[in-house]
Amino acid sequence: MPSTPALAYAGFALVVACFCTPAAVRSLAPSDPYYLAELDQCGRHYPWPFALADPAGAKTGAALAELGLRLTLIWMLVWYACALPAKLFLLPALPPSSVASENRGVYVGQKLAATLKVLVVASLANAQLWYTWRGGRFPAGWACGGSELAGVVFTAFEVADLLLGGIHGMMDAVYLVHHGLHIVLGLVLAANCMYCFTAAVLMSQETSTLFLNYVLLIRNRARAHWSFAPAFVAFAGCFFLWRLVLNSFGTAHFLYHKGTADATGVPDWLANVTAVVLTAAAGLQWWWGWSIVQNLLRGSQPKAKTK
Repeated sequence: MPSTPALAYAGFALVVACFCTPAAVRSLAPSDPYYLAELDQCGRHYPWPFALADPAGAKTGAALAELGLRLTLIWMLVWYACALPAKLFLLPALPPSSVASENRGVYVGQKLAATLKVLVVASLANAQLWYTWRGGRFPAGWACGGSELAGVVFTAFEVADLLLGGIHGMMDAVYLVHHGLHIVLGLVLAANCMYCFTAAVLMSQETSTLFLNYVLLIRNRARAHWSFAPAFVAFAGCFFLWRLVLNSFGTAHFLYHKGTADATGVPDWLANVTAVVLTAAAGLQWWWGWSIVQNLLRGSQPKAKTK
C-alpha cells in the first residue's frame, strides 16, 4: 500500500500534468515567427564568445565545435583555479566532512565553479523567459540571444564537469546520466540553432543549483548549522518550481508542438531524438523530486529525546 507522502506526490504530479498539458496546447509553438525571427543571424547577436572560434561570429558547425572546445578548456581552468583558494582558505575554515572525498580542494572548488556557472546561465535563461512571456524582444533585438549565450556556456561546463568530475571520482551513475542527457540536448539545440524557448526552460533550471551547491557543501559537515535548513528549503522550493512545474510545461510544450518543427528546417528524426532525451531528463527530475520529499519528511520528524 503506497504511503501518504507517495500518494500526495503522485497527486502533485497529476495536478502538474493537468495544468501543463492544456497550457502547452494553448501556447505558441516553437516554430512561431517570434522565436525564429532572426534565425539567419543565429550566433551573430554578439561578437563574444563566438568570436573565440570565428572572428565573424558565424555559428557554423566547425566554429561551434571549436567554440565548445575552447569554452570547455576555459571551464577546466576555472575549475582548478577555484580549487586552489578553496584548499588554502575555505577548507581550513570549514568543519571536516564525514565523507573523505569531500575534504579535498577540488570538491569545494567545483562548487565554486558551478556557482559561477549558475549565476551566468540562470540569469540569461530566466531573462530570456521573462522577455518571451512578456511578448517583447530580448535586448538589442536578440530573438534568442539569452538562450544562445547561456547554451554554449552551460554545455561547455557540463562537459568540463563530467570530465574532471570523472577523473577525481566525483561522479556516480545518476550524475553521469544527468550530465550525459543535458550535454546531448545542449549539443542538439545549439548545433541546429533551434527551440529557443525549450532551451531557455532547460537552462533556467539552474536556478535551484545555486542553493544545491551550498547544501552539498555542508550536508556532511555541519547539517545542524542554522543555515542548512533554510538553504535546503530554498533549494526544494526552486526545484519544484523550475525543475518540476516549469520543466514539465516546457517538455509538454515541446512534445505537443514538435510536429511543427518542419517549419524550422529541423528533420523529423532530430525532433524525435530531442523529444526522447527531453522526456528522459524530465523523468529524472521527478525521480529526484521524490528523494527531496523524503529528505524533507525526515528533516521534519522530531528527534528522539535522550536521557
